[in-house]
Amino acid sequence: MPLELLQSSATFASQQNGQIVQSTQTLAFMRALAREIADAYAHTQEPVVVAATGSPMTYTATSRESLHVTGGTVSSIAFKRGTSTLTLGANQLIPLNPGDQVVITYTVAPTITSVSR
Repeated sequence: MPLELLQSSATFASQQNGQIVQSTQTLAFMRALAREIADAYAHTQEPVVVAATGSPMTYTATSRESLHVTGGTVSSIAFKRGTSTLTLGANQLIPLNPGDQVVITYTVAPTITSVSR
């Protein structure tokens, strides 16, 4: 459900009988915002095995996810974000944002698993 912004003329709260009361528009907006945030962080997808495509292999994240690389004969794993590159070890969960890349160099293909977050 798309989140609709409040109009600039919307009243955040008013005072009634000496008490501050939030407007119905504000309450509806806050409920919708809470639903959107909960949906964004729901962990409902099962882990997915990623096919090793050839060495060196570059995996580019399309969503917030983590990548796990294990097994095989891996000589290097590099994490790239923008112009930064970090060398990583195997057998760890690598948190990724959209656009982040992981470059895996190997002689025997490892098992690569993507986990949504």
